[in-house]
Amino acid sequence: MTTEIPQPPKPRRTSEITLPMWAVVTGGIALVVLLVTVVVLSSIALIGLGVQQDLASRGAETDTSNASEQPSAVATESADAPDSTTIAEAVSYSGQGNQILPVELPDGPGALTAAEFVTSGGDKFEVTELDSNLEQIGNSLMYQTEDYTGTVLLNTWSSSGATAYLDIKTSGSWTINLNPASAIPVINWPFDISGSTDAVYVYNGPAGVVQADFTGKSNSIVSSFPPEGGIWESLVNEIGSYSGPIRWTDGPSIIEVTGDGPWTLVSQ
Repeated sequence: MTTEIPQPPKPRRTSEITLPMWAVVTGGIALVVLLVTVVVLSSIALIGLGVQQDLASRGAETDTSNASEQPSAVATESADAPDSTTIAEAVSYSGQGNQILPVELPDGPGALTAAEFVTSGGDKFEVTELDSNLEQIGNSLMYQTEDYTGTVLLNTWSSSGATAYLDIKTSGSWTINLNPASAIPVINWPFDISGSTDAVYVYNGPAGVVQADFTGKSNSIVSSFPPEGGIWESLVNEIGSYSGPIRWTDGPSIIEVTGDGPWTLVSQ
């Protein structure tokens, strides 16, 4: 009897797959291309992020710069901007005794000008207007025998020439303030004005009837002048006291009131 010695099982053979060489090469190239693409896209993304951050940083700097520079720019424009409105200023003179005084009118040569006179001392105070050739213009502007404070109009004789000099005759002291039209008090309808010496007003309103009351020994006069000068209208012209209604012309006009005592003008 023979005994069979068992044989170990034979290992199973697996089937082997062999790829052709062209497939191996193609796969390698595709892998390399894929890796390169990933690297390039990652680099582009990083660069884009850096550009965005740089732009944002520059934008913030620009905004901050603009915010800090803007006030100074506005201030510069405000400081350098030309003044579109030029306001004439009063011109003042003072002295004592006789003098032929060259004057500069605030609104220009020939313009109606409110001249305020303040005098003290002396036995008289007389003023006459002269043109640039030192020729007398019209009648005497004023003649006072006592200390005086009041306002009268220059250049009411515009057809005879523009006032360039004031011929002052007095032994006392004097001050003259030449005021532009913008400084003249303005009245509108209705009105109630009063005073005790000469005065000048700008009137902007309609025609009407005005009650005038003057108390004095000298002239009681109300005159209306066109703002650009020229022929005026006499609204009242009396010697001594006067009381009664007067015709009042429409504006715009410049009103000159002459009186050496208390007076009132009241619209009706």
